[in-house]
Amino acid sequence: MASGSTRVVVIAFIMNLFITLSKFVAWFFTGSASMLAESFHSVADTGNQVFLYLGIQKAQKPPDAQHPYGYGNEEYFYSFLVAILIFSVGAIFAVYEGIHKTLHPGHLENGIWNVAVLGFAVLLETYSAFVATKEINKVRGKMPILRYARQSKDQVLITVLFEDYAALMGLGIAFIGNLGTLLTGNPLYDSIGSIVIGVLLGLIAFFLFTETKSLLIGEGATEKDRHIIREIFESAPEMVDVKEILTLHFGANQILINAHVKLKSGMTIEEVEVAIDRIEARIVAQVPNVFKIFIETHQKDKLETIERKAHV
Repeated sequence: MASGSTRVVVIAFIMNLFITLSKFVAWFFTGSASMLAESFHSVADTGNQVFLYLGIQKAQKPPDAQHPYGYGNEEYFYSFLVAILIFSVGAIFAVYEGIHKTLHPGHLENGIWNVAVLGFAVLLETYSAFVATKEINKVRGKMPILRYARQSKDQVLITVLFEDYAALMGLGIAFIGNLGTLLTGNPLYDSIGSIVIGVLLGLIAFFLFTETKSLLIGEGATEKDRHIIREIFESAPEMVDVKEILTLHFGANQILINAHVKLKSGMTIEEVEVAIDRIEARIVAQVPNVFKIFIETHQKDKLETIERKAHV
């Protein structure tokens, strides 16, 4: 999944870079408030891809003494920064510019520039959104996109997807605002478009902020993965009782498992090892993102903790 996320981020960066430059050109020739808001929206989006790429790369660093479980949460930290940037650079500026232009309206000149750039931007953003959607569709199945976004641990992909769709909606709003101003000569339509774009970006930023904050605090595996893990433990012939299974995500692709189980009485250490090996192999085969397993086994008066490095 990391390679898929990297590809999506790189494509989004290239598309946003061209879109940003074209929007600033259009704003220079037209003085459009909504186009300036869209320009800074694209500046934020372009910078965001850099942060997301850094997060992906840093998350792949191997574990060390200071970070024994690796650096997977780097993805969440940089995604959190992206949510803040969308709000501060995109949303706040767009609302400010819209209010400023409402109080101090100006004349919209050379409106054809806006129409041409908006059309160009829609094509590039559509392609970027298509790539992100295609990547997400590989893993979400038939789950509704919003539900998947709330459950997914791959915050990088979710962030790019929501940025792309927010950009497409923002372009539509900017087009309507510019068209209204061009047809009526009233700059208020353009100013209102800028404010609406700011509100839209604020809502997207709040959603991403909330979801990423939850991941940074620490979320367990998805309901589907938890069900698979528990089923594997409970179906093992040596198992008497599964007292507790705790899971924790370190980034999108690393799951830690802590399990407290009770095995049949009379098993030797060698038999326990064989049973644990079998359980571990089944878990890794069905939930490949599991990278470390700690199992606390209980037999009569014996309590043992067995660590397994399941997958790196």
